[in-house]
Amino acid sequence: MLTGRFVSGVGAGFAIVFVPLYINQISPVQLRGFFGSLCQVSVNAGILLTQVLAIRWANDENWRLILSTAAVLGLITLVLVIVVLDESPNWLILNKHDEAAGFSILMKLRNNDRSACEMEIELWKQEKKRHLDLIESNPQLKNLNFYNYLTDPNYANSRKVATFSMLGQQFAGINSIIFYGVKILNGMFPEASILINCMVSVSNMIITFIASLFLDRLGRIPLLLTSLGLMGFASIGLSVGVLFDNSALTVLMKCHKLKLKIWLKVGQLIATGPVCLSLAQYFLL
Repeated sequence: MLTGRFVSGVGAGFAIVFVPLYINQISPVQLRGFFGSLCQVSVNAGILLTQVLAIRWANDENWRLILSTAAVLGLITLVLVIVVLDESPNWLILNKHDEAAGFSILMKLRNNDRSACEMEIELWKQEKKRHLDLIESNPQLKNLNFYNYLTDPNYANSRKVATFSMLGQQFAGINSIIFYGVKILNGMFPEASILINCMVSVSNMIITFIASLFLDRLGRIPLLLTSLGLMGFASIGLSVGVLFDNSALTVLMKCHKLKLKIWLKVGQLIATGPVCLSLAQYFLL
């Protein structure tokens, strides 16, 4: 069990890094924020599916069926990736210098719009040229690697932003809501705790999708600042409800916190996920 959990965790870690990067490279520029956020929507959909299955299978006899479902879905995903997905055209053209193969894949992704594909490839090349010119004019960038990035004081600000954004995302409390929601509610609603937590996950998925539609319009920073302030209020309310055994306040703040947290998750996961990955791809090409 522990070994399987470790392996699945490693796989999930790789996926949460590489999937947004792949999406960023194949998406049209004007839709990158939206498509990048769909990765988080899919994670929420997976959590919801697990909780729906738990309504019937969360018992001593059937809990293995939940794990089996995850294994089957993982196998299906692996087959689809091998059969359906093509290599990133951006990577083929800029890194492998295989413009014919990259152009062919991009044509499939852009509905055979040759002019749009040619313009997009030219944009990639211009970005690559600007990057190379920047390195040429700043010799210290030639030796930039992960160790230098961590130790060079010139990158202190970007390190602080990335580190504290990710720490804030974790310490905001969403994991306690998602993973311990049933336990929190079980003492107050023993007969309906799983169902209530499932409904919260439904809100999670729906509002994440809705928020993703406004991501490119509202921007990352406004989403982060607004949601952090509101999340603090919701966390205090949830804590008071649990400590004083106030079931109405607990459920209200739990749902309210989840809804507000979606803006934080979308803002942070897009700002520190696909966007940071795309920036890393741009600067490290």
